[in-house]
Amino acid sequence: MTHHYVRGKHFVEAFGHGKTPAKGFKKAVSNSRKEHGRGNDAGTIAEKPGFVVIELDPRVYPYRVIAAVYDIFDGTEALSDMAWDKEDRRRAERSRVWLEQNVPDDYLKIPLIVDNESGPAVCFLVTGKVRNAYLNRNLVPRGEKVYMFAGRCTGTEPAND
Repeated sequence: MTHHYVRGKHFVEAFGHGKTPAKGFKKAVSNSRKEHGRGNDAGTIAEKPGFVVIELDPRVYPYRVIAAVYDIFDGTEALSDMAWDKEDRRRAERSRVWLEQNVPDDYLKIPLIVDNESGPAVCFLVTGKVRNAYLNRNLVPRGEKVYMFAGRCTGTEPAND
């Protein structure tokens, strides 16, 4: 599981495999509980109540979609904080345009799903090099697919000591 912090908000991505997205989500939740301890779902994909499947063109990497969403969040916050560089706002606009071009049916709802702390995670089918890397690190039964789940979770960025 990967953790990201954007302007103090806590986001996670987790992978799971299964014959269906539901089984993949169950595996991702199980893995996060093993990694963080049972009963400690806070700050993990296990705290999400479910997921929304987003269909991607196989040439579009889920990580790129999530990175675009984080850029949009960062640039949106920059609009209200003039101390932030204009580059944040430009990067956010480039990412919004990229998302609109590469995920035309869902580009508006993906950021809304990802930013909802108490709502479902977003779910993408993983293909290509990312799928192969996952398969190399995990024993995946034949016929199962790999899924990526992402969303905002409770918790804030750890303080720098």
